[in-house]
Amino acid sequence: DVSTLFMIIDTDRSGWIDLDEFVSGCMQLHGPAKSLQLAQMSHENKVTRQVIRSLTKSVASIHKELSALRYSMEDGSGTNHVV
Repeated sequence: DVSTLFMIIDTDRSGWIDLDEFVSGCMQLHGPAKSLQLAQMSHENKVTRQVIRSLTKSVASIHKELSALRYSMEDGSGTNHVV
């Protein structure tokens, strides 16, 4: 599929393929048809890792906010105020 091939070769996700990306992409794809499948899986893996990194940062931020909220709700005796 052409769009998959474009996504694989456009490594910087700029929407354009420069000469270096084109040559690197073609070198990666030489060989039998399964090379294209491996390249597609590699690309999908890269995108998935980026999404996981983003989600990890979001979860850490939410955890930090919840910890601060919990701390602000506690009084000196260690009991929590009901909101």
